Amino acid sequence: MWSSTLLLSLCLLTHGEAGRILVLMPYPIWSHYQQFEPLFEALASRGHHVTVYSAYPPSTNLSNFHHVNVDIVEAREFFAGLNHFQLKESGDYGDFTFSSHLQSTVQAFGYGIKMASEIFNNTHIAALITSDQKFDLVIGEIWFAQEALAVFGHKFQAPIIGLISYGTPHTVSTYMGTPNLYSYIPDYKFAFPARMNFLQRLQNTILGEYDKS
Repeated sequence: MWSSTLLLSLCLLTHGEAGRILVLMPYPIWSHYQQFEPLFEALASRGHHVTVYSAYPPSTNLSNFHHVNVDIVEAREFFAGLNHFQLKESGDYGDFTFSSHLQSTVQAFGYGIKMASEIFNNTHIAALITSDQKFDLVIGEIWFAQEALAVFGHKFQAPIIGLISYGTPHTVSTYMGTPNLYSYIPDYKFAFPARMNFLQRLQNTILGEYDKS
């Protein structure tokens, strides 16, 4: 049902009248945002009215493209000081074993709750919550510890398109209604082979169910 609704929404936005599109990408992570920036700009160039909430203003002025600068201070400072190469060399990055993956999942949940509080306390996001604007579609990376942003789909009574820039966690397949059998589909972070043994399948199942809880 949801997949049909999203497909219909995209068809209408492509072949029908210009749509009003809200894009929510508040996290200051350039490696995530840059993957989808051409999409947002292309939608604006095709006549749609695109409003983007992010930390990255467009490099050129575009008609129909309205950018709202969102500065999530704590997230910006955290990611600015994050060096994946140093973490990997020091061993703090995690070896993606079962225990390491479980620990990182717990940390991600806690971090997501903390960041959600900062996002919704942001002046521009708070104003959007009480806004009487109308949008036909909401787009955002709602999987990366930003699930709370899905509330804007309810707020504006608009379909949501969830973007993802880093693989396919079990939770994405579950939310999308995609078959997600732990017995032969390993989580993207595990270095498990295509044919997992019993222990690997058990660990994969525990992680998958924990992610959903």
